[in-house]
Amino acid sequence: MIEDPDRQQRIVEILIPIYKEHNRWQKLVKAYEIELLHLHAPMDRKMRYIEIGKLAETMARDMAMAFGAYASALKEDPADADVLEKVMAI
Repeated sequence: MIEDPDRQQRIVEILIPIYKEHNRWQKLVKAYEIELLHLHAPMDRKMRYIEIGKLAETMARDMAMAFGAYASALKEDPADADVLEKVMAI
């Protein structure tokens, strides 16, 4: 793993669209997780956790991972009723 945070962030920015285009959802989730290390705005973090949750739910069919991602999104924005509904549904 690359130690330089700026370089790491730039590489992730390049890889995310490539992984999306080629439907490499496992790598996309890993890239999102790295991106989260560099995101500081709660709404940005919430949206990224929601994306991870959607991928976990639809592609991986991993409800534990989806629950964790949606719960993390809810921590970023406890007032989001849609995310709360996702957590409760799982």
